[in-house]
Amino acid sequence: MSLYERKFLFDHLPKTGGTAFRTVLEEIFGRDNVTPHLEGRSEIWAIQRFSGARLISGHFLSLVPGEARWFGRIRLTLMRHPIDRAISEYFYWRHHACDGGVADKLGEWAQRYDIGDFFKAREESEETGSVNFCAKHFASRISRNLGDKRRTLALAMKSLKRYDFIGIYEYLRDSVDMFCWQYRLPPVDGVPRINVTSSRIRVADLDSRTFDQLVAMNDLDMQLYDCALQIFETKKRRMFRELVSRRSREKLPRSETEPVSPTAGEETAEGIPVNDPFPSSRVLRRHESFGTKEVEIVAAQVIGSESGGNEVAPGEQIALCISISAHTDVANLTVGFDVSDSFGEVVFGTNTYLRGAVKAVRAGCEYDIVFRFKANLNRGRYSVGVALHTGASHTDRCFHWKDAVTEFDVVQLGEPDFIGYCRLEPAIEWNEVEIAGSSRSSDFELAT
Repeated sequence: MSLYERKFLFDHLPKTGGTAFRTVLEEIFGRDNVTPHLEGRSEIWAIQRFSGARLISGHFLSLVPGEARWFGRIRLTLMRHPIDRAISEYFYWRHHACDGGVADKLGEWAQRYDIGDFFKAREESEETGSVNFCAKHFASRISRNLGDKRRTLALAMKSLKRYDFIGIYEYLRDSVDMFCWQYRLPPVDGVPRINVTSSRIRVADLDSRTFDQLVAMNDLDMQLYDCALQIFETKKRRMFRELVSRRSREKLPRSETEPVSPTAGEETAEGIPVNDPFPSSRVLRRHESFGTKEVEIVAAQVIGSESGGNEVAPGEQIALCISISAHTDVANLTVGFDVSDSFGEVVFGTNTYLRGAVKAVRAGCEYDIVFRFKANLNRGRYSVGVALHTGASHTDRCFHWKDAVTEFDVVQLGEPDFIGYCRLEPAIEWNEVEIAGSSRSSDFELAT
Protein backbone atom coordinates (compact mmCIF):
# COMPACT_ATOMS: atom_id res chain seq x y z
CA MET A 1 0.00 0.00 0.00
CA SER A 2 1.47 3.36 -1.01
CA LEU A 3 1.96 6.18 1.46
CA TYR A 4 -0.92 8.11 -0.13
CA GLU A 5 -3.32 5.20 0.43
CA ARG A 6 -2.40 4.41 4.01
CA LYS A 7 -5.19 4.32 6.57
CA PHE A 8 -5.05 5.78 10.05
CA LEU A 9 -6.50 5.13 13.50
CA PHE A 10 -6.63 8.10 15.88
CA ASP A 11 -6.68 7.00 19.54
CA HIS A 12 -8.31 10.15 20.91
CA LEU A 13 -7.72 10.57 24.64
CA PRO A 14 -10.29 12.88 26.28
CA LYS A 15 -9.29 16.52 26.90
CA THR A 16 -6.09 16.41 24.83
CA GLY A 17 -7.11 18.66 21.94
CA GLY A 18 -8.28 15.69 19.89
CA THR A 19 -11.41 17.38 18.55
CA ALA A 20 -9.36 20.18 16.99
CA PHE A 21 -6.86 17.66 15.62
CA ARG A 22 -9.67 15.54 14.19
CA THR A 23 -11.09 18.63 12.44
CA VAL A 24 -7.71 19.16 10.79
CA LEU A 25 -7.68 15.52 9.66
CA GLU A 26 -11.16 15.97 8.16
CA GLU A 27 -9.79 18.92 6.19
CA ILE A 28 -6.89 16.80 4.95
CA PHE A 29 -8.73 13.57 4.12
CA GLY A 30 -12.24 14.90 3.50
CA ARG A 31 -15.11 14.54 5.95
CA ASP A 32 -16.61 11.59 4.07
CA ASN A 33 -13.38 9.63 4.59
CA VAL A 34 -13.40 10.08 8.38
CA THR A 35 -15.65 8.09 10.73
CA PRO A 36 -17.98 9.80 13.17
CA HIS A 37 -16.51 10.15 16.63
CA LEU A 38 -16.72 6.69 18.25
CA GLU A 39 -17.31 6.38 21.99
CA GLY A 40 -16.89 3.33 24.21
CA ARG A 41 -16.06 0.84 21.44
CA SER A 42 -12.99 -1.33 20.93
CA GLU A 43 -10.50 -0.77 18.13
CA ILE A 44 -11.28 -4.22 16.72
CA TRP A 45 -14.97 -3.39 16.38
CA ALA A 46 -14.17 -0.01 14.81
CA ILE A 47 -11.74 -1.44 12.26
CA GLN A 48 -14.19 -4.16 11.23
CA ARG A 49 -17.15 -1.78 11.13
CA PHE A 50 -15.37 1.00 9.19
CA SER A 51 -12.81 -0.98 7.21
CA GLY A 52 -13.01 1.39 4.22
CA ALA A 53 -12.56 4.65 6.14
CA ARG A 54 -9.31 6.52 5.65
CA LEU A 55 -9.36 7.63 9.30
CA ILE A 56 -11.02 5.97 12.29
CA SER A 57 -11.28 8.22 15.34
CA GLY A 58 -12.70 7.85 18.83
CA HIS A 59 -12.39 7.24 22.57
CA PHE A 60 -11.63 3.52 22.43
CA LEU A 61 -11.87 0.81 25.04
CA SER A 62 -9.19 -1.88 25.17
CA LEU A 63 -11.38 -4.90 25.83
CA VAL A 64 -9.00 -7.47 24.34
CA PRO A 65 -5.31 -6.61 24.72
CA GLY A 66 -3.16 -7.61 21.78
CA GLU A 67 -0.45 -6.42 19.43
CA ALA A 68 -1.81 -7.46 16.00
CA ARG A 69 -5.19 -5.76 16.02
CA TRP A 70 -4.30 -2.62 14.07
CA PHE A 71 -4.55 -4.33 10.67
CA GLY A 72 -1.85 -2.21 9.09
CA ARG A 73 -3.32 1.14 10.16
CA ILE A 74 -1.05 3.98 11.21
CA ARG A 75 -1.62 4.70 14.90
CA LEU A 76 -1.99 8.29 16.10
CA THR A 77 -2.55 9.84 19.51
CA LEU A 78 -2.17 13.15 21.38
CA MET A 79 -0.77 13.71 24.88
CA ARG A 80 -1.30 16.61 27.27
CA HIS A 81 0.39 17.67 30.49
CA PRO A 82 -1.45 15.57 33.14
CA ILE A 83 -2.17 18.45 35.53
CA ASP A 84 -3.47 20.72 32.78
CA ARG A 85 -5.58 17.84 31.48
CA ALA A 86 -6.98 17.21 34.99
CA ILE A 87 -7.97 20.87 35.33
CA SER A 88 -9.71 20.80 31.95
CA GLU A 89 -11.57 17.61 32.85
CA TYR A 90 -12.69 18.97 36.22
CA PHE A 91 -14.13 22.17 34.76
CA TYR A 92 -15.71 20.22 31.93
CA TRP A 93 -17.73 18.20 34.42
CA ARG A 94 -18.40 21.32 36.47
CA HIS A 95 -19.87 23.28 33.54
CA HIS A 96 -20.81 20.86 30.77
CA ALA A 97 -21.92 17.60 32.42
CA CYS A 98 -25.04 15.94 31.04
CA ASP A 99 -27.84 14.49 33.11
CA GLY A 100 -28.03 10.84 34.00
CA GLY A 101 -25.68 8.05 35.05
CA VAL A 102 -21.99 8.60 35.66
CA ALA A 103 -22.03 12.03 34.03
CA ASP A 104 -24.66 13.21 36.51
CA LYS A 105 -22.59 11.91 39.45
CA LEU A 106 -19.37 13.51 38.19
CA GLY A 107 -21.13 16.78 37.50
CA GLU A 108 -22.54 16.75 41.04
CA TRP A 109 -19.11 16.02 42.54
CA ALA A 110 -17.48 18.77 40.47
CA GLN A 111 -20.06 21.23 41.79
CA ARG A 112 -19.60 20.04 45.37
CA TYR A 113 -15.81 19.55 45.65
CA ASP A 114 -12.70 21.50 44.79
CA ILE A 115 -10.47 19.94 42.15
CA GLY A 116 -8.28 17.98 44.58
CA ASP A 117 -11.20 16.45 46.48
CA PHE A 118 -13.02 15.78 43.19
CA PHE A 119 -10.28 13.47 41.95
CA LYS A 120 -9.81 12.01 45.42
CA ALA A 121 -13.50 11.05 45.49
CA ARG A 122 -13.18 9.48 42.06
CA GLU A 123 -10.04 7.61 43.10
CA GLU A 124 -11.83 6.17 46.13
CA SER A 125 -14.80 5.09 44.01
CA GLU A 126 -14.85 2.13 41.61
CA GLU A 127 -13.80 4.33 38.68
CA THR A 128 -10.40 2.80 37.83
CA GLY A 129 -9.29 5.39 35.26
CA SER A 130 -9.81 8.59 37.23
CA VAL A 131 -6.10 9.09 38.02
CA ASN A 132 -3.10 8.02 35.96
CA PHE A 133 -5.63 7.68 33.16
CA CYS A 134 -3.14 7.74 30.29
CA ALA A 135 -0.77 5.20 31.85
CA LYS A 136 -3.62 2.74 32.45
CA HIS A 137 -5.05 3.41 28.99
CA PHE A 138 -1.82 2.62 27.15
CA ALA A 139 -0.76 -0.22 29.46
CA SER A 140 -4.09 -1.98 28.87
CA ARG A 141 -3.25 -2.14 25.16
CA ILE A 142 -0.72 -4.83 26.04
CA SER A 143 -2.04 -6.61 29.12
CA ARG A 144 -4.99 -6.66 31.48
CA ASN A 145 -2.61 -7.50 34.32
CA LEU A 146 -1.34 -4.01 35.10
CA GLY A 147 0.24 -5.15 38.37
CA ASP A 148 1.97 -2.55 40.52
CA LYS A 149 2.89 0.95 39.45
CA ARG A 150 6.27 -0.06 38.06
CA ARG A 151 4.71 -2.69 35.80
CA THR A 152 1.92 -0.33 34.71
CA LEU A 153 4.42 2.36 33.72
CA ALA A 154 6.66 -0.12 31.89
CA LEU A 155 3.69 -1.45 29.91
CA ALA A 156 2.43 2.06 29.16
CA MET A 157 5.80 3.24 27.84
CA LYS A 158 6.21 0.10 25.74
CA SER A 159 2.74 0.64 24.29
CA LEU A 160 3.20 4.37 23.66
CA LYS A 161 6.46 3.82 21.77
CA ARG A 162 4.61 1.57 19.32
CA TYR A 163 2.42 4.44 18.12
CA ASP A 164 3.49 5.79 14.75
CA PHE A 165 2.75 9.41 15.64
CA ILE A 166 2.46 11.15 19.01
CA GLY A 167 1.36 14.78 19.05
CA ILE A 168 1.53 17.16 22.00
CA TYR A 169 -1.40 19.37 22.97
CA GLU A 170 0.84 22.22 24.14
CA TYR A 171 2.41 22.22 20.66
CA LEU A 172 -0.66 21.43 18.60
CA ARG A 173 0.34 23.57 15.62
CA ASP A 174 3.76 21.96 15.52
CA SER A 175 2.10 18.56 15.89
CA VAL A 176 -0.07 19.19 12.83
CA ASP A 177 2.95 20.35 10.81
CA MET A 178 4.95 17.32 11.89
CA PHE A 179 2.10 14.99 10.99
CA CYS A 180 1.85 16.49 7.51
CA TRP A 181 5.63 16.31 7.12
CA GLN A 182 5.88 12.71 8.30
CA TYR A 183 3.16 11.44 5.94
CA ARG A 184 3.81 13.85 3.06
CA LEU A 185 0.42 15.52 3.31
CA PRO A 186 -0.44 19.07 2.24
CA PRO A 187 0.16 21.72 4.92
CA VAL A 188 -2.74 23.11 6.95
CA ASP A 189 -3.05 26.86 7.48
CA GLY A 190 -4.36 26.84 11.05
CA VAL A 191 -5.70 24.75 13.90
CA PRO A 192 -9.22 25.64 15.10
CA ARG A 193 -10.12 26.09 18.76
CA ILE A 194 -12.89 23.57 19.31
CA ASN A 195 -14.43 22.00 22.43
CA VAL A 196 -12.48 24.33 24.71
CA THR A 197 -13.44 24.06 28.38
CA SER A 198 -14.85 27.37 29.57
CA SER A 199 -14.22 29.28 32.82
CA ARG A 200 -11.24 27.20 33.85
CA ILE A 201 -8.10 28.10 35.77
CA ARG A 202 -4.49 27.62 34.73
CA VAL A 203 -1.94 25.27 36.28
CA ALA A 204 -0.13 28.32 37.69
CA ASP A 205 -3.32 29.29 39.57
CA LEU A 206 -3.34 26.10 41.66
CA ASP A 207 -2.19 26.39 45.24
CA SER A 208 0.88 24.29 46.09
CA ARG A 209 -1.10 21.73 48.15
CA THR A 210 -3.54 21.00 45.33
CA PHE A 211 -0.77 20.93 42.73
CA ASP A 212 1.29 18.46 44.78
CA GLN A 213 -1.82 16.37 45.38
CA LEU A 214 -2.59 16.12 41.67
CA VAL A 215 1.04 15.33 40.83
CA ALA A 216 1.08 12.53 43.41
CA MET A 217 -2.18 11.11 42.06
CA ASN A 218 -0.90 11.20 38.47
CA ASP A 219 2.76 10.29 39.03
CA LEU A 220 2.73 7.65 36.27
CA ASP A 221 1.09 10.03 33.80
CA MET A 222 3.75 12.65 34.55
CA GLN A 223 6.51 10.20 33.63
CA LEU A 224 4.62 8.98 30.57
CA TYR A 225 4.14 12.56 29.40
CA ASP A 226 7.89 13.19 29.73
CA CYS A 227 8.45 10.11 27.56
CA ALA A 228 6.01 11.45 24.95
CA LEU A 229 7.78 14.84 24.96
CA GLN A 230 11.12 13.15 24.32
CA ILE A 231 9.69 11.22 21.37
CA PHE A 232 8.06 14.39 20.04
CA GLU A 233 11.19 16.52 20.38
CA THR A 234 13.39 13.88 18.73
CA LYS A 235 11.08 13.68 15.73
CA LYS A 236 10.72 17.46 15.59
CA ARG A 237 14.48 17.87 15.51
CA ARG A 238 14.72 15.29 12.72
CA MET A 239 12.15 17.23 10.72
CA PHE A 240 14.08 20.49 11.22
CA ARG A 241 17.33 18.87 10.14
CA GLU A 242 15.76 17.46 7.00
CA LEU A 243 14.16 20.79 6.08
CA VAL A 244 17.36 22.73 6.78
CA SER A 245 19.37 20.24 4.74
CA ARG A 246 16.92 20.46 1.85
CA ARG A 247 16.80 24.26 2.00
CA SER A 248 20.59 24.55 2.10
CA ARG A 249 20.72 22.96 -1.34
CA GLU A 250 18.38 25.56 -2.80
CA LYS A 251 19.39 28.99 -4.09
CA LEU A 252 17.27 31.47 -2.20
CA PRO A 253 16.00 34.81 -3.50
CA ARG A 254 17.62 37.76 -1.74
CA SER A 255 14.35 38.67 -0.01
CA GLU A 256 14.28 35.29 1.75
CA THR A 257 17.73 35.78 3.21
CA GLU A 258 16.52 38.71 5.32
CA PRO A 259 15.44 37.76 8.85
CA VAL A 260 11.78 38.23 9.61
CA SER A 261 10.72 38.98 13.17
CA PRO A 262 7.15 38.49 14.37
CA THR A 263 5.30 41.67 15.23
CA ALA A 264 3.33 42.44 18.36
CA GLY A 265 0.03 40.60 18.47
CA GLU A 266 1.30 37.62 16.45
CA GLU A 267 1.74 34.21 18.02
CA THR A 268 4.59 31.74 18.12
CA ALA A 269 4.15 28.21 16.79
CA GLU A 270 3.00 27.15 20.25
CA GLY A 271 0.24 29.76 20.28
CA ILE A 272 2.03 32.09 22.71
CA PRO A 273 1.72 35.82 21.89
CA VAL A 274 5.00 37.48 20.99
CA ASN A 275 4.46 40.08 23.69
CA ASP A 276 3.39 37.47 26.26
CA PRO A 277 4.84 38.68 29.60
CA PHE A 278 4.87 35.12 30.96
CA PRO A 279 6.63 32.96 28.35
CA SER A 280 7.85 30.64 31.11
CA SER A 281 4.32 29.24 31.41
CA ARG A 282 5.08 26.94 28.49
CA VAL A 283 5.34 23.28 29.44
CA LEU A 284 8.51 22.73 27.42
CA ARG A 285 11.23 25.23 28.30
CA ARG A 286 14.91 25.53 27.55
CA HIS A 287 17.39 26.01 30.36
CA GLU A 288 14.95 25.64 33.22
CA SER A 289 15.83 26.16 36.86
CA PHE A 290 13.22 25.31 39.48
CA GLY A 291 12.59 23.52 42.77
CA THR A 292 12.23 24.26 46.46
CA LYS A 293 15.98 25.06 46.79
CA GLU A 294 16.06 23.25 50.16
CA VAL A 295 19.11 21.59 48.67
CA GLU A 296 20.74 23.76 46.04
CA ILE A 297 23.09 23.30 43.10
CA VAL A 298 26.06 25.62 43.60
CA ALA A 299 28.34 24.77 40.67
CA ALA A 300 29.50 22.02 38.33
CA GLN A 301 32.50 21.46 36.11
CA VAL A 302 33.88 18.81 33.77
CA ILE A 303 37.58 17.94 34.00
CA GLY A 304 39.35 15.61 31.58
CA SER A 305 41.92 13.21 33.05
CA GLU A 306 44.36 13.96 30.21
CA SER A 307 43.45 17.50 29.21
CA GLY A 308 42.88 18.84 32.72
CA GLY A 309 40.05 21.02 31.37
CA ASN A 310 36.69 20.83 29.68
CA GLU A 311 38.09 20.03 26.22
CA VAL A 312 38.40 16.26 26.06
CA ALA A 313 39.08 13.62 23.41
CA PRO A 314 36.57 10.89 22.51
CA GLY A 315 36.97 8.10 25.06
CA GLU A 316 38.90 10.23 27.56
CA GLN A 317 38.11 9.60 31.21
CA ILE A 318 36.37 12.65 32.66
CA ALA A 319 35.12 13.73 36.06
CA LEU A 320 31.86 15.64 36.46
CA CYS A 321 32.13 17.49 39.78
CA ILE A 322 28.87 18.82 41.24
CA SER A 323 28.86 21.10 44.28
CA ILE A 324 25.68 21.40 46.35
CA SER A 325 24.56 23.15 49.52
CA ALA A 326 21.99 21.66 51.91
CA HIS A 327 19.63 23.95 53.78
CA THR A 328 17.62 21.11 55.33
CA ASP A 329 18.20 17.51 56.39
CA VAL A 330 17.38 14.94 53.70
CA ALA A 331 17.67 11.25 54.52
CA ASN A 332 17.95 10.00 50.94
CA LEU A 333 19.09 12.64 48.46
CA THR A 334 19.26 11.71 44.78
CA VAL A 335 21.76 13.58 42.58
CA GLY A 336 21.27 13.21 38.85
CA PHE A 337 22.70 14.64 35.65
CA ASP A 338 22.05 14.55 31.94
CA VAL A 339 24.25 15.30 28.96
CA SER A 340 22.64 17.07 25.98
CA ASP A 341 24.05 17.79 22.54
CA SER A 342 24.01 21.14 20.74
CA PHE A 343 20.45 20.47 19.52
CA GLY A 344 19.16 20.02 23.06
CA GLU A 345 18.68 16.25 22.74
CA VAL A 346 19.60 14.22 25.82
CA VAL A 347 22.27 11.68 24.92
CA PHE A 348 22.70 10.23 28.41
CA GLY A 349 21.35 10.67 31.90
CA THR A 350 21.44 8.85 35.22
CA ASN A 351 21.29 9.51 38.96
CA THR A 352 22.53 8.17 42.26
CA TYR A 353 19.18 6.47 42.98
CA LEU A 354 19.40 4.40 39.79
CA ARG A 355 23.06 3.63 40.56
CA GLY A 356 22.34 2.65 44.17
CA ALA A 357 24.30 5.53 45.71
CA VAL A 358 21.83 7.84 47.50
CA LYS A 359 23.14 9.64 50.57
CA ALA A 360 21.84 11.58 53.55
CA VAL A 361 22.72 15.29 53.78
CA ARG A 362 22.57 17.64 56.74
CA ALA A 363 21.43 21.25 56.87
CA GLY A 364 24.26 23.76 56.77
CA CYS A 365 26.67 21.41 55.01
CA GLU A 366 28.12 21.50 51.50
CA TYR A 367 28.98 18.46 49.41
CA ASP A 368 30.87 17.61 46.24
CA ILE A 369 29.60 14.69 44.17
CA VAL A 370 31.85 13.30 41.43
CA PHE A 371 30.65 11.17 38.53
CA ARG A 372 33.47 9.54 36.53
CA PHE A 373 32.92 8.14 33.04
CA LYS A 374 34.46 7.98 29.60
CA ALA A 375 33.49 10.64 27.06
CA ASN A 376 32.53 8.05 24.45
CA LEU A 377 30.82 10.65 22.29
CA ASN A 378 31.29 12.13 18.85
CA ARG A 379 32.98 15.48 18.41
CA GLY A 380 30.89 18.47 19.46
CA ARG A 381 29.76 20.64 22.36
CA TYR A 382 27.69 19.15 25.16
CA SER A 383 25.85 20.75 28.08
CA VAL A 384 25.24 19.18 31.48
CA GLY A 385 22.03 19.56 33.49
CA VAL A 386 21.79 18.63 37.19
CA ALA A 387 18.84 17.64 39.38
CA LEU A 388 18.49 17.16 43.14
CA HIS A 389 15.45 15.28 44.38
CA THR A 390 14.31 12.16 46.21
CA GLY A 391 13.42 8.87 44.58
CA ALA A 392 14.01 7.85 40.98
CA SER A 393 12.85 11.07 39.31
CA HIS A 394 12.27 14.73 40.10
CA THR A 395 8.49 14.19 40.17
CA ASP A 396 8.93 12.67 43.65
CA ARG A 397 10.27 15.68 45.59
CA CYS A 398 12.28 18.18 43.59
CA PHE A 399 14.77 20.38 45.44
CA HIS A 400 16.58 21.89 42.47
CA TRP A 401 16.55 21.22 38.73
CA LYS A 402 18.93 23.27 36.61
CA ASP A 403 19.70 22.90 32.90
CA ALA A 404 23.04 23.79 31.28
CA VAL A 405 24.96 24.09 34.54
CA THR A 406 28.22 23.51 32.68
CA GLU A 407 29.55 22.55 29.25
CA PHE A 408 32.35 20.51 27.72
CA ASP A 409 33.72 19.96 24.22
CA VAL A 410 34.69 16.66 22.68
CA VAL A 411 37.51 17.32 20.20
CA GLN A 412 39.70 15.02 18.17
CA LEU A 413 42.83 15.74 16.17
CA GLY A 414 43.50 13.68 13.07
CA GLU A 415 41.21 11.03 11.61
CA PRO A 416 38.40 9.77 13.85
CA ASP A 417 38.35 6.07 14.71
CA PHE A 418 34.55 5.81 14.47
CA ILE A 419 31.44 7.36 12.93
CA GLY A 420 28.04 7.97 14.47
CA TYR A 421 27.02 9.23 17.89
CA CYS A 422 28.56 6.87 20.43
CA ARG A 423 32.07 5.47 20.68
CA LEU A 424 31.41 1.86 21.69
CA GLU A 425 35.04 0.60 21.75
CA PRO A 426 34.42 -2.84 20.24
CA ALA A 427 36.98 -5.62 20.70
CA ILE A 428 38.04 -7.23 17.43
CA GLU A 429 38.82 -10.89 16.95
CA TRP A 430 39.75 -12.77 13.77
CA ASN A 431 39.28 -16.52 13.46
CA GLU A 432 40.03 -18.61 10.42
CA VAL A 433 37.29 -21.04 9.47
CA GLU A 434 38.50 -24.52 8.52
CA ILE A 435 36.99 -25.68 5.23
CA ALA A 436 36.48 -29.43 4.85
CA GLY A 437 38.83 -31.00 2.26
CA SER A 438 41.01 -27.91 2.01
CA SER A 439 44.66 -27.82 2.96
CA ARG A 440 44.77 -24.00 2.75
CA SER A 441 46.90 -22.48 5.42
CA SER A 442 46.76 -18.99 6.82
CA ASP A 443 49.06 -16.37 5.32
CA PHE A 444 48.91 -14.25 8.44
CA GLU A 445 49.08 -14.66 12.17
CA LEU A 446 45.68 -14.57 13.77
CA ALA A 447 45.05 -12.09 16.55
CA THR A 448 43.47 -13.45 19.67
